[in-house]
Order: sequence, then C-alpha cells, then structure tokens
Amino acid sequence: MSVNELLDTLFDELEASKKGFMSSKKLVDTDKCLDLIDDIRDNLPVELERANNIIKERRQILADGENEAQQYIDEAKRQAAQLVSETAIVKQAQEEADRLINDAKMSAKEIRLGAKAYANDVLEELENYLGRTGEQVKKSREQFSK
Repeated sequence: MSVNELLDTLFDELEASKKGFMSSKKLVDTDKCLDLIDDIRDNLPVELERANNIIKERRQILADGENEAQQYIDEAKRQAAQLVSETAIVKQAQEEADRLINDAKMSAKEIRLGAKAYANDVLEELENYLGRTGEQVKKSREQFSK
C-alpha cells in the first residue's frame, strides 16, 4: 500500500472507532493504529526516495535542456560569425574587383589616348612626307613643262 492509502486506512479506523461509555472520547484499537503507523514509516522512505529520484530526474532533464540550448546558441553564434566573416570576405573581394576594374578602365583610357597620340603623330609624319613628296612631284612636273 502507498502512504496515502495507509493514511486513509488509519483515518477510517479512527473514524470508525466507538465512543467510550459516558465520554466524548473514542476507543481505538491501539495495536491496529500502531501497525498502520509502522507501515507508514516503512513506506515513507520509499516514497521519499521516489520523490527524490523524480526531483533528480527533473533537475537532470533541465540541465540537459539547458546544455542543449547552450549548444544551439553557441552553434548559432558560430554560424553568425562565419556569415559575418564571409560577408566581410565578399565585401573585400568586391572592393578588390571594383579597384581592378577601375585600374583596367584607367589603363584602357591611357592606351586609347596613347594610341590616338601615336596615330596622330604617324598621320602628321605621313602628311609631312606626302607634302614633301607632293612638292617634289610638283617640281618634277614643272621641269617637264618647261
């Protein structure tokens, strides 16, 4: 029997006891009540041990839950740090790519300007050469016309 059942039995025994002759006091079966009290004492350690085991299990479940929650938090922090790091790397790579593109555009502009200047110089030399050649042709024609 459980402690509660034993206490109920003791209560019933006390309730069912008869009143004494010409007294408001009741006569109880002392041996039966003492036996019930002994049974309660015998069962109390078992009940207390069960209660303590339940409390220990509850504490362990809570501790396990807290540990698991902390692991989730730590993992989330690690992933967040990794994402921040990856974002920083991507940002740095984008900045480097932008710098390289700007450098390439500047180089292309310088090459275009250099090519135009070179073409202008070549054309000027050609114009001068053609001018000199044209003068010589003109002089040669003049000599034939005389």
